[in-house]
Amino acid sequence: MNPLPRSLQHLAETWNLELHHEAELDNVASDDYPCTYTLDAAGRLIGLNLAGTAITEINFAADFETLEVLNLGRTPLKSIHFPASMSALQSLHLYECADLEELTFDNALALPQLEYADVSECALSTLTLPAGLDALQKLYLQKNKLQKIQFQGTCPALEFLDLSENQLTNIVLPAGLDNLLYLYLNDNQLESIHCAGEVPKLEILHLRNNQLIDLRETWLDPYPNLKTLYLANNPLGTYLSGKLDEDDTANSLPFIEAYFQSLVGGAVKDNECKVLLIGDGKAGKSNIVKRLLEQQFEQAWLSTDGIVIEPYPLGIYALQLWDFAGQDIYHATHRLFMQSEVVYLLAWNKETQSEKYTHREEKGKMVAYRNYHLGYWLDYAKTLGKNPPIIVTQTRVHEDGIYRPAELVQLEAVNPAIKFLQIDSKEPNSEHNGYDELIFHLEKAVKKVTRMTRIPIGYYQLREELRNLQRQNIKTISMKKYLDMAQGLPNPEERLRNWLVKSGVVFYQSGLFHNEIILDQQWAINAVYSIFKRGKGGFYHQFVAQEGRISGQDLQEVWEDNSAAEQELFLSFILSCDMCFETTLEKKYNTPFAERSFIFPQLLPENPSKTLDMLWNQQAGVLYLRYQHRFLHYGVMQSFIVKTQALVNDVEDCVWRSGILLKSGEQMVQVEASDREILVRITPQSLPLLHKVRNLLEKLQDSPGEESVSADGKNFVSLKKLEEKQHKSEIEAENGVDVPVAPLLPFLQRNEKLVFETLDQEEYPLEGIKSSKTGVPSPEAIQPTKSQQDMQHIKDLIAQARTEEALAQLLQAAPNQDLKNVVLKLKNDYSKLKREKMLGIIDGNEERTSNSKIVVTALGLCDEIVNISNQESAPQNQDRGSGNDEVRDTTRDTTRDTLEIPEEWPEIPVEPFDGTLVVPKGDNDQIKVLFMTASPKNLSTLDVNKESNNVKTESFGKDLFIDIYPHVDKDGMIDAVSHLQPQIIHYSGHGRTGGLETIDHATGNAATLKTAYLSEMFALFAEIGVKCVVLNSCWSASQAKAISEQGIPVVGMLRPIKDDVAIKFSKDFYRLLVSNNPLERIFKLVRLKMEDDSKAIPSLWYQGKRIA
Repeated sequence: MNPLPRSLQHLAETWNLELHHEAELDNVASDDYPCTYTLDAAGRLIGLNLAGTAITEINFAADFETLEVLNLGRTPLKSIHFPASMSALQSLHLYECADLEELTFDNALALPQLEYADVSECALSTLTLPAGLDALQKLYLQKNKLQKIQFQGTCPALEFLDLSENQLTNIVLPAGLDNLLYLYLNDNQLESIHCAGEVPKLEILHLRNNQLIDLRETWLDPYPNLKTLYLANNPLGTYLSGKLDEDDTANSLPFIEAYFQSLVGGAVKDNECKVLLIGDGKAGKSNIVKRLLEQQFEQAWLSTDGIVIEPYPLGIYALQLWDFAGQDIYHATHRLFMQSEVVYLLAWNKETQSEKYTHREEKGKMVAYRNYHLGYWLDYAKTLGKNPPIIVTQTRVHEDGIYRPAELVQLEAVNPAIKFLQIDSKEPNSEHNGYDELIFHLEKAVKKVTRMTRIPIGYYQLREELRNLQRQNIKTISMKKYLDMAQGLPNPEERLRNWLVKSGVVFYQSGLFHNEIILDQQWAINAVYSIFKRGKGGFYHQFVAQEGRISGQDLQEVWEDNSAAEQELFLSFILSCDMCFETTLEKKYNTPFAERSFIFPQLLPENPSKTLDMLWNQQAGVLYLRYQHRFLHYGVMQSFIVKTQALVNDVEDCVWRSGILLKSGEQMVQVEASDREILVRITPQSLPLLHKVRNLLEKLQDSPGEESVSADGKNFVSLKKLEEKQHKSEIEAENGVDVPVAPLLPFLQRNEKLVFETLDQEEYPLEGIKSSKTGVPSPEAIQPTKSQQDMQHIKDLIAQARTEEALAQLLQAAPNQDLKNVVLKLKNDYSKLKREKMLGIIDGNEERTSNSKIVVTALGLCDEIVNISNQESAPQNQDRGSGNDEVRDTTRDTTRDTLEIPEEWPEIPVEPFDGTLVVPKGDNDQIKVLFMTASPKNLSTLDVNKESNNVKTESFGKDLFIDIYPHVDKDGMIDAVSHLQPQIIHYSGHGRTGGLETIDHATGNAATLKTAYLSEMFALFAEIGVKCVVLNSCWSASQAKAISEQGIPVVGMLRPIKDDVAIKFSKDFYRLLVSNNPLERIFKLVRLKMEDDSKAIPSLWYQGKRIA
């Protein structure tokens, strides 16, 4: 064995290291080989790995001049200097050296052989890269503190450079980066990026989360081959950022290229900006507006109802001041208007910060208004905006003095970018009232938001046209009218959503206000918020006395100055944005407006019924889930109540302002919100309902909360900690008490597909609410079959992590030997899994992965058993259409109207086709067929299994590879096609003129994939390699026509097709497919084999035309 080089002997003795020789040089670079070294045949040191050791300094002696691989990662080194002698270095690893602040190179050092360098996650603030890095291919410098990087030479071989998550404000890329493909600069403070020369091969450029402020038409010139660009979250002004920030994972390049092209015809600088005034109800927001606009002060308390919008010219800028009412009753709807590029002006004073309530006399009574602390309002702005500029102003400073609560000191330390000012609106002298400083910082913040981005002249003119309509007192326009006005302009709907709305010109949100575009936003806001108006002429106190129950007649009184059409418009808004829910029975029979009834959660009683505590005290094994938030928006619970109230038995006892009790069969879940947390309590059998609750809450919350769980409501354990310690018998709770793990394990089970079903309230009202005031009972539930009940019980066991018990019952329920064999294999796999985990053969992640596969298979078997049971009891030879099936809404346990049978497809002539369509073979000289089936439980049962099995068992030699995907849903269809990449997609199931009926796995009922969606989806499938589609379902010709426009030949049915006919069609089609005949000839031969009364049903489509 070669002796240890002298320099390594010194290192080993100094740092108490035990070094080992490693023959393979490549291994020395790996974390798996710490404290190793490699010598060449001459005994010279060529590799050294000291990763993870405690060395704090290293001096490179003469022995190191032959070093090729060096790994010093995860060491406490503070500085490293490479001498001129280390020119042999090829691979350098300095990652995760958290204390490494200095990395320098001798001026005479050349590193012509260095190919790889990883200096990520260190503490470098500056770095100068030496000249001569001719072989360097990959350079990792992310997650340092770099404020400056300098290239002394070029890097002609460099392919990958990562400088993300640093503090760079600008960067100059050297000339000669001829091979650079990937450049990562996201999460810096970059205001500019300059290139000394062209970067000809660059394909991917990441610039998210920087401070880029201006893009010129020549900005892309250095990157002629650029394919992907990420620019989200840069202060580029609303015109650009509105689109770029909409999806920060989307490629920004097409939008930016289109933007540059749009400037060719001329441009105007955008000088408009929204300023949102927020704060408590008596913080002085309205007087700030009055002082800015009129140089006046109002002595009386100016309580804002809803939102007041005022124009305010500030230098070269045209601002809109939005004065938001501070009372919490308005907070839920405020966020509809706040999610945009804006400046926030937060008002507060000593009273609103130190007192929990502000009192005001209304109609002879003292009314308490809730105050919120500064932290709440700052989180409110930062959560609803995207790191917006925030100016925090203490008002009434002459009366209260400069007041600096401890919270303010902490906020200044945490948020250095937030400006804290003191003003006094009552003082008229601008030199003494703080308004000169306020206006200075306001203008500075507005400049940061607008950036005076150039707007294409066409869109500037469109905005002016909309302004003219506003000046003509036109309240709304239709989308059609808007598109007519925008004719010839690119992407008008996207520009409406991401620019005109976000900059405050108009209000539009799909589904609200009957999809009208609101020009006069003050008019719409006043109408909507008039329901909550408190003062003179207000209805608030009346509606509180009615405990939130408001009739259509009440609303007519509120909106008496508006037309019937406008009243319907306002009602559609408040229903769509979850301000209320409708309790009108028989709404679908056109109940007159005055006779309709609604419940507004924010006007319900503040506290829950005392009977609920009694109810929960009677329950055994109650479990608790808690979400804790830094900021919890007031509207989250309001939206949750509206979206789930169909599961309420008694509104009076089970719904209150901040909570709701849900029941579904034997399942019971209570959800209640307080200042910063949501508490969920459940009975042990309620896990499926809990899955729905968790999924909905996570969707509604603006920011994720910290989840913790408890078996007694007192000792809570972090869910993250439970995941890590789930195999222990006990775990320490947040309060230090040790609690058993087993009762908490059900919370680790999660089914993200389970959701609350909703229907369009306009067409299908939320019926079934039993109110003790009206005495109207819920409709009786439609009873599930015995098989459905048995399988639901097994699913409940699986949801409760009682897998072994569930598999035992599943084995007993399996109706045939094939299914029993599958269950037996699952039982064996589950026993083996538990044994291997107990012996330590597998870790927790491997156990969860394997257990998930077993659970998914078991759930699929439950559905299969129900399907078999339905087939045995169903009438034979059903049509494959959903037209005359009754559709049941399981959420409300009520029957919807019978769907109309579509008219027969009109006779469409067969157009001549001179070409030849052939389905080419793929891998292994086979045609891959993805055979997808769906027979929803609420539609007539089809024998799709017989059809798929017939095709599968025929096998047709080795020419076809058949992969069967039963019970398909939308996501499953996409996943299956992406994974298998078939030449043929075959769909077997129900159809209708408007789409195909797949399965909603949350209910087992039908879920329609509409024709437009199918067309879009199959356009992508065509790119994957799909060459033919067979839609073996009723009324599928319309879908076949649409899909064929993507250049795919498609078989579709012109009218209903009987089950036995469809089964025979498939078998004959694939038997003839392997004959190597053209597709159109195969189709005609199959039709010849059909009975005369069925021959006219199938049709073959290509490029939007019927060709056979």
